[in-house]
Amino acid sequence: MATYAGAGLAGNQTQAFNHVPLFSGEAPIVTISEVVAAATIASVDLPAFSVVGRNSSGELVLATWASDTSGIKPVGITTAKVLKGATARNVDIFKGGMFNPAALNWDASFDTAAKKRLAFEGSAPGIFIQAIPTYGV
Repeated sequence: MATYAGAGLAGNQTQAFNHVPLFSGEAPIVTISEVVAAATIASVDLPAFSVVGRNSSGELVLATWASDTSGIKPVGITTAKVLKGATARNVDIFKGGMFNPAALNWDASFDTAAKKRLAFEGSAPGIFIQAIPTYGV
């Protein structure tokens, strides 16, 4: 005769979640539809929440840091993944809000917390970068 130890009793299970909050404070959230450069989406996917700027043609590409004018200044954050393809396409981007830098996809040139914090300085209507403090983690 088979025995079923614990039959009818609720079990327990633990699981870790690695959710990184996108928003880190309260600021008006503003989105707008923009065109993503065909050259960019032909060669690389842009993940959701990518920090983007405008190339010389005025189209959106991954923003890059530079202390002079050679970088591509960030103008927004993609709201969804942009898949590589052969033609330019529209994507909604965030133009305003307070964002957690840990949740964003940055170009490797934004290699310090200070560069990320200053990336959108002076942007309009206003994107703010603020890390979420961790307490005892």
